[in-house]
Amino acid sequence: MPRLINHLPKYCRHRASGQAYVNLEGRDIYLGKWNSKESKSEFDRLISEWMVAGRRLPVDPQSVNIAEVAAAFRRHAKVYYRDADGRVCKAAGNIDEALRPVLALYSSLPADEFGPLRLKAVRQSMIDGGLVRIAGMIE
Repeated sequence: MPRLINHLPKYCRHRASGQAYVNLEGRDIYLGKWNSKESKSEFDRLISEWMVAGRRLPVDPQSVNIAEVAAAFRRHAKVYYRDADGRVCKAAGNIDEALRPVLALYSSLPADEFGPLRLKAVRQSMIDGGLVRIAGMIE
């Protein structure tokens, strides 16, 4: 029988420790003493955050780097940018080309540290590499 997509994880009891837990994405997350008001509140909070995040565990923003953001956007682009026949459009390839200099300079940088100065450095590296359209450019 296929696994249901819309099921919610269950509030479970760990018999050995007497604690409540929930299994999200293959991880057991302990909530406190089984059947306590606190553990049930924690369960509700975790499930709510999990649902809002698209059935994924919330991620610490400082742990996400530029390469992960770029990979997620590439996956999105390959689904979103399609022509009438369902084939991936040229725009998805253009995005890959545009991300290449960013990844060359900052792939391991935490995403929340990427700002205007780093964007200017990427722009300068593109200019230095000849990746700029000079014709028709207004200065």
